[in-house]
Amino acid sequence: MGYHPMSGRALDGRKGAEGLSDLEPREPVLLTVHGAECMPEALEGAQAWLFRHEERKKILMPVFPDGLIVDGSARRTIPDPVLDGCFDSRSPFRPGEGLLLGRTPVDKFAIPMGSYLLILYKEGYHPVRCPVSIGRCADVAQDVTMFRTGEIPKGFVQVPAGTFIFQGDTGNPYSGPKEIRETGDFFLAKFPVTCREYLEFLNDLAAGNPQEAAKRVPRESLNAGFYWPSGAEGRYIIPGAAWLAEAPAETRAMARRLAQSPADWEEDWPVYGVSWEDCMSYAAWRSRRSGIAVCLPHEVMREKSARGTDARLYSMGNHFDATYSNIMESHDGPARPCPVDTFPLDESPYGARGLVGNSTEWCINDVEEGKRRLLRGGSWLVFGMHNRATTRFANPPINVYRNYGFRLSALCVLR
Repeated sequence: MGYHPMSGRALDGRKGAEGLSDLEPREPVLLTVHGAECMPEALEGAQAWLFRHEERKKILMPVFPDGLIVDGSARRTIPDPVLDGCFDSRSPFRPGEGLLLGRTPVDKFAIPMGSYLLILYKEGYHPVRCPVSIGRCADVAQDVTMFRTGEIPKGFVQVPAGTFIFQGDTGNPYSGPKEIRETGDFFLAKFPVTCREYLEFLNDLAAGNPQEAAKRVPRESLNAGFYWPSGAEGRYIIPGAAWLAEAPAETRAMARRLAQSPADWEEDWPVYGVSWEDCMSYAAWRSRRSGIAVCLPHEVMREKSARGTDARLYSMGNHFDATYSNIMESHDGPARPCPVDTFPLDESPYGARGLVGNSTEWCINDVEEGKRRLLRGGSWLVFGMHNRATTRFANPPINVYRNYGFRLSALCVLR
């Protein structure tokens, strides 16, 4: 979407938005991604189920579309193996009975305006979870890409190509004007990058370039307040409660709790205290290590992943409650970070988790000629307006904050 995936360089050549040129490979790098010559082929015979999004206890849930009559359709419970491909076994959004439309291509049919969910399945392909919104008197033809089994990286969810409403949140004074934006297919990480995952990067970097690793340690400020100590052989440590109870006094003295957190670090927290530059460095390392083209998402991708196609205000619907996601008011005591899988209701229409709370996430795109990079999403330290899917933040790419983390996007196609 206009940026070099490894360096964050703006491809229009804007001065000041060069990103991190050192991250751009000087020699070819072998990565698994569809190239410009990979054209989609027509695919028939996928089973298609239809559900309607209806508000149940202030949450938009996919339910059977009562009253809808489509020739050749039938009321059927969607099989667990199909659901397992696009829902967690304990997801509160996992549907039951749906309207089985038959096999694709499905003939044109009439449907009331509203928000719907299509689930498509064909043996040998990943099931697809595709939100669809039908406007008044609209004529909609929904094409969906199905990827072969193994083509979607583990830990990522598919966000199908198409249009959606970007910004236009009249209840949010920080929202920009409504725009109809379009994205291609992309994959978004189901969860933000965790402390455990970031530690692997940090120690791999420390083995070959300890000076560079020292600059990437989670920290409270630009050059001070480092949270994670290094132990034997220069390897960094997540200072969790169990480690602190056993650690030598000298090493324990170098460890610090995350600023304002009442709890010790946990491996399954999102990583905090990292800059945009740290995140870009991690993404470039992860691409080379995994052989999969990953990068920070553009904010347009991030907003679509949270809102789906029905312009909802939060990932789970249009109402908010502090029990839905991890925000400042979610706990009886002080606010605190949580493991990434703690709040199951904080799930987007595509299956991404934690897009409303827990950690505000860096995006690849810039404002002010590269002086600031965008961030999206609420966190454990904010509440109310700041958790809405339309709220945007921006900060200099070298800054770090106690509630800023990141997640990855995996590229489908390089054009």
